[in-house]
Amino acid sequence: REPHFADFLILIVVGILSACLVARPSWLLRQASSLSSLPDSSSELFYSCEKIKEVHGFWTDLQCELWQIIEHNRSLNMSPFLAENIPAEDRFWGTAKTDPVGSGRNGRIVYHLHLHKNMGSTFCQWFGAYNRVNKRDNCNVLDRWWWNELREDLHYQYGAYIGRTRKEQKHVYDQIQKAGWIYVASEGSLSDEPIFGSQGPYYHSIVIRDPKEWVISMWHFEKQTNSSSLDEYLTKHLWGVPDFYTRRICGTSCVHRDPLTIEDFLQAKSRLDQFDLVLAQDMVGSDPNATRKIFQEEFPALRFPSFDAKHNKGTYAPHQFTPFQIEVIQNVTAMDKVLYEYAKILHQERLKSYKARARQ
Repeated sequence: REPHFADFLILIVVGILSACLVARPSWLLRQASSLSSLPDSSSELFYSCEKIKEVHGFWTDLQCELWQIIEHNRSLNMSPFLAENIPAEDRFWGTAKTDPVGSGRNGRIVYHLHLHKNMGSTFCQWFGAYNRVNKRDNCNVLDRWWWNELREDLHYQYGAYIGRTRKEQKHVYDQIQKAGWIYVASEGSLSDEPIFGSQGPYYHSIVIRDPKEWVISMWHFEKQTNSSSLDEYLTKHLWGVPDFYTRRICGTSCVHRDPLTIEDFLQAKSRLDQFDLVLAQDMVGSDPNATRKIFQEEFPALRFPSFDAKHNKGTYAPHQFTPFQIEVIQNVTAMDKVLYEYAKILHQERLKSYKARARQ
């Protein structure tokens, strides 16, 4: 029989359906490809998030979304903040650094972003045992070098001790050089114009602890002057949250932002990737031999005290948390928990690279 219009219509419909079966939507392919190690499922995206929660101890779908940033190794463009890309006339630290870190000659100064209750005081003791540091002020950069009276919102515990702008950074760097310090700390935040890389003025280091432990440690610290219960601390005295770590690594523009966005988290992750040394606190204290190896490899020009004695991680008697306490802690540390899990991976990769070189 002669073909009719209805026959052509049927062929078109069948073709469209076949194409849909063969070509899955690109957005779904992008989502699924990042979790290729997981089994297929009719509810693959939901299953993947549930698996991520199980592996990393997450509790929200937002954390799954943030972990995709980690898993895909997404990053902002950091080239403007790399020393190698800064014009020679703007390099206030002079020529490229060629000596070992902390050598005091032409080596980079160690700059530690001291997140409160994250081993910052311990690092100051380690670096200050045999080397020139500012012991009197817990190794911090002196506030008179960076304090800006016009920015009261960016003072102690918020500001960039190393200098908020490049002009301030030059002034601070010159003062550190005059003092002869090989290690300095900041209990505030990163600058919005940081300078990373082996050709720059600083070697960036940071320690990140489990944010739940951080909240408890801050509570015990608060109890020294205010004998409050945990409930009182969580409802009346809780400080620096939500997401204390993320804000300070993101930079001075993030410390007061409300709320933080996924883009802010991406900025924090991108900057953390540029740090020369990222350690997870529980791993530092649990394996002194590995910690010693890290310091020997990273700082061959420096001497350190023994790492044999276990570090006091600020652990306390077991606490039976109420559902309310757990909910509050989780609500104020969701992004920080993701960064902490990432810090553990970076720490593990560092140890693996040392072991690989030792076998060569």
